[in-house]
Amino acid sequence: AGASVGTVEYRSITEPVREINPKAKYIEATASNIDTSKKVITCESVICEGNSCTINEFELNYDKLVYAVGAQTNTFGIPGVKEHCCFLKQVEDAQKVRNAIVNCFERASLPGLTEEETRQILTFAVIGAGPTGVEFASELRDFIENDGPKFYPDILKYTSIKIIE
Repeated sequence: AGASVGTVEYRSITEPVREINPKAKYIEATASNIDTSKKVITCESVICEGNSCTINEFELNYDKLVYAVGAQTNTFGIPGVKEHCCFLKQVEDAQKVRNAIVNCFERASLPGLTEEETRQILTFAVIGAGPTGVEFASELRDFIENDGPKFYPDILKYTSIKIIE
């Protein structure tokens, strides 16, 4: 959460998995099918370049299979979350959130906005009151209180953070 508001550098929160065990082969993909009788896994890997993404499907043979279940981001069934929210799972997500926050402050700084428009732009909704959501809300508050006066002193009074459980 700290990386999304700039209190922690991105390089401080990542560790390349390939460095942990150089003898192991790591493949980042989603298993779409497991044929236990043939000992074959069908996988999909998404490769993105710019705004274009392609899905590559491939098969892997195995001797022993270890399930390492990943986590899906929970939208809590709230309409619009999946389509309109930024999630915090990857470093790229933190970068996207940071850019979105700065863009909100820059937009709210434009002349000609009403107080209500400024207040609406600077209202941040955090979906999920678990550890990540609460930590992010705290980091965002720290950003607003510590960095805000330097860059956006005239509009800080319009900021609001809402945690939605």
